[in-house]
Amino acid sequence: MTPESICISILTVKKTIPLLSSADSIAIAEEFLEAQGKSHLFTCISTDFEQPQRILEKLKGFYPRIVISGPSHELILRNAGYHVIPLRAIGFNVISTIFEAAKISSKLVFIWRGKPYVNLDNYSEEMKLRIISTCCYSRRDIEVQVREFMANGYNTFIGHRQVCDIVNQLGGKAICYHTKESYRQALEEAIPLAEIFTQYTIVSQKNMPDFPGANLDGNFHYTFNDIVGQSPVMQYTINMAKIFAETNSPILITGETGTGKELFAQSLHQNSQRKSKPFVALNCGALSENILESELFGHTKGAFTGAFSDRVGKFEYANGGTLFLDEVGDMPMPTQIKLLRVLENSEVTRVGSNNTIKVNVRILSATNRSLEKAIAAGTFREDLYHRLNVVTVRIPPLRKRTEDIPVLLDHFVRQFAKKYDKTIKGITAPARKLLFGFDWLGNVRQLRNAAESMVVVDYDGVIDVDDLPEEIGGELPMPQKVDRALVQDGRDADTSSGSLRELVGKSMTEIERQFIEETLNATGGNREEAAKMLDIGERTLYRKIKDYGIMP
Repeated sequence: MTPESICISILTVKKTIPLLSSADSIAIAEEFLEAQGKSHLFTCISTDFEQPQRILEKLKGFYPRIVISGPSHELILRNAGYHVIPLRAIGFNVISTIFEAAKISSKLVFIWRGKPYVNLDNYSEEMKLRIISTCCYSRRDIEVQVREFMANGYNTFIGHRQVCDIVNQLGGKAICYHTKESYRQALEEAIPLAEIFTQYTIVSQKNMPDFPGANLDGNFHYTFNDIVGQSPVMQYTINMAKIFAETNSPILITGETGTGKELFAQSLHQNSQRKSKPFVALNCGALSENILESELFGHTKGAFTGAFSDRVGKFEYANGGTLFLDEVGDMPMPTQIKLLRVLENSEVTRVGSNNTIKVNVRILSATNRSLEKAIAAGTFREDLYHRLNVVTVRIPPLRKRTEDIPVLLDHFVRQFAKKYDKTIKGITAPARKLLFGFDWLGNVRQLRNAAESMVVVDYDGVIDVDDLPEEIGGELPMPQKVDRALVQDGRDADTSSGSLRELVGKSMTEIERQFIEETLNATGGNREEAAKMLDIGERTLYRKIKDYGIMP
């Protein structure tokens, strides 16, 4: 960069703090800042339901990377590396609107602009209300969700002004939680926090708040707030699951491998009246028939070889709570019969015993197979299917919600960067193009694994094509391309100093190093030309030169 361009860059940096707000609130914010004598410290930026890229474009040139924002843009901004000062409605206003809405109906839908930031479970329990908390990211999303909720008997909504306008247009009842006074109070809380952060020029990556689901070890129960997905189809699935969670009915969760069926199962439990009781999961496809029955129903001492003491089964352990039967389609037929009996009588009998034990357990089950086809093939009982499939949650595959890929990708890269204590500055456009265009047949699990792999192999803080897993379009290990490298420009493999016969008995590492050295010699040390001949990226070549200690 030339001195002139450096000067231009310095002049264009805006050191005020951007304050993102909806168009109808900008005037309130500007009036407030003027009255406080702080207009020179902040820049008000009008945003509504916009594409993430458009929002980030508006923030270009601001430094440091601190933003005041409501919840609708919070996840986008955090994923883009901004430290977000939350602009939140005050709790009293939320409570007062619930009281007002409760005069109309005991079944309420609270629609947030973005991620919910108040847990409404306590209000539901204390006030004996049924409150569904959901979020929207576009006007179309609001319309779709409002129609679906109204079709399921929910006609009273709480939300911001745009939500209320749409609800009223569709014939529902709407209460607005967003008032001028509540907005001013939110500004009074947010602005002092933002001023404190202005003393720092860089917000450390390590100090960034955790993201939903950031616990990579899975040592806690997930909730619906931990499910990352902004697409309408995913929001619809989540909202229907929230409604089902309120009931005590068995739920069948269907979806391809890697879509997050257990994540939904845990969320259903955590959103139910049984959340204070155990959540117990069992993979029915990973155990033999005898072991599976012992795990489910328990056994008595001496019931079989190795049964040295009585054992409590999963049904007893989950009493009062939820039992999640994963891969239920793989359950052996004899075990299906015994499970059906338990579901009919709410009683279990331990293996080796004649005594029955009363249990009160809600059953959630999941499968990536078609149980209808299994019934036709005679491998799954139809009566058990109807017992388990009272209501169904169908999780869409990732290819049916491609707009969630960028959000999930940035979400997982952040998680693993934190786990491995690495700084990832971004992902190059060519790499993103490959990642966004990939089929992801393994769904979210495959994307998560790919993100971990990319973070682990990256060495310069910028994920590029050569950091991608091979199946996504990452570059092949060099020895698999040696024939092409050796015969380029008329060189013959048998007469080259790097003859294939000379490679017999050498390790892959030795072979790779030899080809790099000989290609560099052939190009007179021109790394760009050598990378082209070896059909790899220049960054990959630079890394390998460094790893192998090859002298220029």
